Amino acid sequence: MRPIRRSIAVPNSRPSGKSASILAAAAAVSLTVPALTGPFQKGPEMLEPSPFLLWDSTWTIRAGGGYRDNPTIANTFREPSGFANLGIDWLLLRPPTDNNQFYLFFSGDDRRYVNAPDIPFEETFITSAQWTHTTPSGWAGGLGFIHFYADQVFDLSNENNGFGTARARGHTLILKPLLKRELNLWTVELEPAVSLQYFGQPLDDSREFAPKLKLTRTYGYKSSVELSVNAGRRFYETTRLLTADGTPIPGTHEQLTTRGAEVQWRHWWGAGHHWRTTLRAQASRSDDNGSGYFDHDKWAAYAQLRYVQGRWTAELTTRVARYDYPMQPDGTSTGAHRQRDEVTAELKIEYQWTKHLKSVASAERQRSAANTSFDDFSVTTVQGWLEWEF
Repeated sequence: MRPIRRSIAVPNSRPSGKSASILAAAAAVSLTVPALTGPFQKGPEMLEPSPFLLWDSTWTIRAGGGYRDNPTIANTFREPSGFANLGIDWLLLRPPTDNNQFYLFFSGDDRRYVNAPDIPFEETFITSAQWTHTTPSGWAGGLGFIHFYADQVFDLSNENNGFGTARARGHTLILKPLLKRELNLWTVELEPAVSLQYFGQPLDDSREFAPKLKLTRTYGYKSSVELSVNAGRRFYETTRLLTADGTPIPGTHEQLTTRGAEVQWRHWWGAGHHWRTTLRAQASRSDDNGSGYFDHDKWAAYAQLRYVQGRWTAELTTRVARYDYPMQPDGTSTGAHRQRDEVTAELKIEYQWTKHLKSVASAERQRSAANTSFDDFSVTTVQGWLEWEF
């Protein structure tokens, strides 16, 4: 399959372009019943709620369309096209009435392009489940599972060869044990995640162990500061190591060791809580187990301004990132090494028509400026859709 140019997020064909994320909140349930005989009267409160009332289920259906001027995220063969989107979410939630909480979440999206021969469609499906047990002393433990399927254009910056982008189909399986400790306004979390990736060509299968430690300080109205560090090792099945000049080394398999840190500040402003800002900064380093040809550094920053007033919600989001490959040449005779700068800006506006129906419109512009042709591209997407929750 021939490579094509692109830059991911997560993976994602959902109309909002966001990475898939799950937020779960719950409340306790109680039940009172009348006596079965004699005069009608209010019965005693049950010590335990009925197990049938402990589960809550929510469905969301969305449909819409838009226009993208570069579906292949290519440097030259852009294939501009309109598209139609169809998606569905399902959340099954068990509130933590007995210190145990469980949720099961599914999200699927299908995007069909009208006039893009190389990218007729893109699909993503996410299934996530998590069980958590909390003790009276503030400790919590749990186990999470995520399955992600995608048939779409992938950004290869953090994949095995790191060159450009390509259309591929693949599965990602993630097992996430969780250990958490609540200390008044502080929370400490440890997630020693294990992941497996199964891809078709041109990507390679891999397995990874990537523990993450996060410290969170909450304050005020849903405001928080988070600091996390992570380290991991990824093992590829067939990708060969390369010498410093890019020659494959027979009998070798690439491994990447990663280290990173992230800080995030989220704050609601004013007594009315109409404005919210989110700021995030990340830095990571990846080293291969050979000559260092696949070594790269990444720095990224994220900022979002959110405004809520009545039925209206508006979000302005910007993301910037730099990729630096100190051992890879830029392909010219200058001796410079490969570099890439990426900037994305998105404006999204929502209107809640009824309790169950809302409309969403968004415009996104992404620009990747690099000293290599396969890293250089731009793409603009405008779209709108309706969401019905029931």
